[in-house]
Amino acid sequence: DTGKVKLLNQLSYEYNIISPYDGIKYGNQSLQLAEKLHWKAGIARANSSLGANYYSLSDFPNAYKFWLDALTINEELNNKMGIANHLHNIGNIFFSQKNYTNALDYYNRALKVSQEIGNKMFATNSYTAIGNVYAELNNYPKALEYHLKALAIDQELSLKGSVAADMINLGFVYNQQGDSQKALDILYHALQIKKDMNDKNGLAKAYNMIGKGFLSMSLKQGN
Repeated sequence: DTGKVKLLNQLSYEYNIISPYDGIKYGNQSLQLAEKLHWKAGIARANSSLGANYYSLSDFPNAYKFWLDALTINEELNNKMGIANHLHNIGNIFFSQKNYTNALDYYNRALKVSQEIGNKMFATNSYTAIGNVYAELNNYPKALEYHLKALAIDQELSLKGSVAADMINLGFVYNQQGDSQKALDILYHALQIKKDMNDKNGLAKAYNMIGKGFLSMSLKQGN
């Protein structure tokens, strides 16, 4: 039965990308079975998967409800990775709602737990998220600080896709600061990585930011 809970949770999570309503169906089946078994880890995972599906639907109240339940159970179990993950997820909800104060609070809490357990991949996700918040608040020095921290870790871990994503984030900030040439330099570097990876979504983001860089440069020159 616990194996069935795991499979239902996996199905639920995978469906959040392509068909969240199916994901919710499987997530509820998993939750009901895990509760019948009194299996807290399975209940936490089912809540996590349900939160992901509701988040994909932009149903933030339900996403918050299920992710908060998952967070609470992971705290009871002292599952630090689960705690960090769901603190970050809840931060994403507040970020999506433009509640940047609460988003920063949750992202910073997630970062602290990630650092405590030495999980660098979780930490770099938090650095990126915090950098994005500061960029939205037009606090570009802080945004650069956190995006550079994310870049340093991703380079250390040789995560090429993440390195390019960090560079695109940095290019955006440099462009907002009026340093279009610096933005273009780092964006072309990101573009090459995305080409090497054949990452079409990443290529689109890089081309978009490069276009914005040239537009800013043109406006600055009065053309």
